[in-house]
Amino acid sequence: MRIRKIAPGEAPPMALLLLADPSEEAVASYLDTAECFIAEADDAVVGTYVTRKISEDRAEVFNIAVAEAWQGRGINRAISLIICVYISSFLEQLWKSKHWKWYSTG
Repeated sequence: MRIRKIAPGEAPPMALLLLADPSEEAVASYLDTAECFIAEADDAVVGTYVTRKISEDRAEVFNIAVAEAWQGRGINRAISLIICVYISSFLEQLWKSKHWKWYSTG
């Protein structure tokens, strides 16, 4: 499996994104300002996630989805690990700049 950022001009995997969001309008509301990543295996897109840096001290994950045929194979775990690494590097930069803040959701 390979995880990569979609290329400029490459269409996001809307069918997968709609597994986690209610409508194309909801997805479109964050896609223009966020980064979309895809997980590929066997020459197919099997998962996706979308994240965005909101401010100097905040980032948000908007969407995580795995193709139904690939669920239960550790794809979500791999995507979540990549997100944790991404956020960890982001948080390390915050910590070093002494702008640490804690945010929770829900």
